[in-house]
Amino acid sequence: MNEAECTKIMRLYESHLQVKKLSSPGTVRLYLHSVQMFIRFCNKFQQDLVLPEQWEIHNIGVRELEAFLQHQMDIKKMAKKYSGNMCQRNKKFPGVFNRVTTSWQQSNSAF
Repeated sequence: MNEAECTKIMRLYESHLQVKKLSSPGTVRLYLHSVQMFIRFCNKFQQDLVLPEQWEIHNIGVRELEAFLQHQMDIKKMAKKYSGNMCQRNKKFPGVFNRVTTSWQQSNSAF
């Protein structure tokens, strides 16, 4: 998708959220960020999604949205898997965390 078309669509969507939906500024930022993530995903995986080289918004369908959502869930699962490994390591060495916490509390006790 070319930059000018993307900017135009994002501005129209932002206006729609602010004026017609009366969304809060935080909600507008969240929705716009989500759409930007989706567009970056489509650009990055353009060949895998079988999108034309110069794709436009009308080339996007449910299949691309499902692929994006699956990609996001896979990322979340990986993050959860690796954070789970960190927790297990902390359980094996509980004293390390306690020492760091204690020294941090001591160094910040003057505040």
